[in-house]
Amino acid sequence: MKKVTFIIVALFLSGCAATQGQGGLFGPGEFTITQADNRFEESKNITYYSSNNRISTKSVAGGTHIDGKGVFLNPVAVRSSDNSSLISVLFDIYNMTQFDTAYGGPNRLGILSKVSFVVDGQSPIVKEVEGPNSDWADVPYYNSVSRSASSDIIESGAIFLTKSEYEKIMNASSLAVKVSGSERSVIYEPSDITPDFMANLKTFYVAHIK
Repeated sequence: MKKVTFIIVALFLSGCAATQGQGGLFGPGEFTITQADNRFEESKNITYYSSNNRISTKSVAGGTHIDGKGVFLNPVAVRSSDNSSLISVLFDIYNMTQFDTAYGGPNRLGILSKVSFVVDGQSPIVKEVEGPNSDWADVPYYNSVSRSASSDIIESGAIFLTKSEYEKIMNASSLAVKVSGSERSVIYEPSDITPDFMANLKTFYVAHIK
């Protein structure tokens, strides 16, 4: 199957993940893994996707998220129809943020372009974001206190990895991540990355990549 097909799948799954409550009031929710419905796919390949794998509680602007917004890297695996072989591994990436008429969008990255991983101080693993997109909510909401209107935004895309690259990232003793976009970039130092993020990578690997 051609790579472009996987991009379409990844972006479709990004939309699915966004509907699962990752922008909750008290956090992104529990990490979940779901098998996609492949009844309408000619290849019958099996796709496993995940949701709620937020990198950090650190916001793009440098504050701390107390809500479910932030930057997420959700692992996705495409396997053969008989589940015997791995076809593709990727991260469904998105930044869940907002724009407000009073203070702008300090946590926006813009159109996502690149994600870089520094594993244990080695040369970076640099991945271009494929199929980047920026979706704004259809209906803004009004804050009577600040007298401003705001709109939720999901900045999304996909990055493809080899199995060995995924394993390096997953097994890192020290991991730093930089996510770049057209508006700004954000760097997550090892101390910023939540333990759950790394644990979720391992959970997904054991279940559907190994």
